[in-house]
Amino acid sequence: MKARRISFVCVLCGLLLAAPGCAFRVLEPAGEATPAATEQQPEASKSGAEMTAASEATPVPTTESAGQSAASGQTEGAGTQESQVYLPSFGQGGAPEGCQQIILNNGMEENAAWRFVGGKPARYSTDMAHEGTRSIVAGLTAGRPYHIYSDARQWVTIPSDAISVTLRMWWYPRTEEQASRLIERCTRGNCPTGTLAEGPLPAAHDLQYVLAVRPDWSFEWLLRGKANGSQWQPLEFDLTRYAGRTIAVQFGVYNDPRGGLTSMFVDDVEMWVCRK
Repeated sequence: MKARRISFVCVLCGLLLAAPGCAFRVLEPAGEATPAATEQQPEASKSGAEMTAASEATPVPTTESAGQSAASGQTEGAGTQESQVYLPSFGQGGAPEGCQQIILNNGMEENAAWRFVGGKPARYSTDMAHEGTRSIVAGLTAGRPYHIYSDARQWVTIPSDAISVTLRMWWYPRTEEQASRLIERCTRGNCPTGTLAEGPLPAAHDLQYVLAVRPDWSFEWLLRGKANGSQWQPLEFDLTRYAGRTIAVQFGVYNDPRGGLTSMFVDDVEMWVCRK
């Protein structure tokens, strides 16, 4: 009888993804291994990304409610309004002098380097691309909304002699809900932090985010909000403070079971490391 009850509960967890008690358990990061000796200075030859391959648990932002970090107080509705997203003075191609790009498979054209996690993991897509034929899409793009996280991440070791570290990426955000007019983008010295071991994000509004995750699963928000765009848009973040350390670049989408669907396409993710 006890075995039958356990089996029945498992079936319910599989079917009722919107139930917090079932869905949240697969989001805890405890089962995934992190890079060893992560706080040591990397060897000179380690200029590429380091990946882990363990469980399919996904880190979950937890420091503030999604209602505050996304579109608090707004009513849900059509997401046709385009968000005003931070647009940096993006480099017009070519490598900066004395700098090196260290993200692997940054154009998403290969099945390598990126790890997809969450209840509905992010995935490669040919639906649209900034350049080439593929990008990564996170979130829900069809069907009915339900409680789910959808993430992608890649571990990188940043050389200790770096004098500047810049993360650049292109995204195409989409939401069917009421979009935030302004997207919160942290700057150096103004990046809220948390730890992925604290538990799930409080259920509130849909949320798109970019994180810098440390090996102990603490993290910084680099971007968070609920955006809707009509074209590819650039994002840029200063990560110089992580010189000599290993971090994961992670981006993803949280969908709640109400309102419409939220997703984002990401392409051409680059981390430029400039040395002395």
